[in-house]
Amino acid sequence: MDRNSGLGDNYGALRQRCSDLFRRGIDIGKIGMAVAAQELSNTLNPFQIVFLRTSVGLVIVLAPASIMKWAQFRTHWLGFHLARNMVHYGANFLWVAGVGLIPLAQVFALEFTIPIWLAILAVLF
Repeated sequence: MDRNSGLGDNYGALRQRCSDLFRRGIDIGKIGMAVAAQELSNTLNPFQIVFLRTSVGLVIVLAPASIMKWAQFRTHWLGFHLARNMVHYGANFLWVAGVGLIPLAQVFALEFTIPIWLAILAVLF
């Protein structure tokens, strides 16, 4: 029996609506973070802004993780994850520092080229 058989023809439309909502949420999050980083850059340095962003993200991740089994988070790739997180933290710092230096119009113009870069890099790699 097909897992989607109870949903009928509406399954495709439901997936499309969920995809649209997810994409809008991502855009709103990117815009909100850019505006917040731009405004905070006048009073806080990039390390403080990234610390605040990381703290909020940690709370958001730990809230549902606290009700799950911690064994699900066990990994054999701890070194890889630490290296990846250090690169990600550095990229966040550079992004926040850059957002504080250029106008928001240029920030959004650069950020909305991400799908193009993803398509190009997907072909290359």
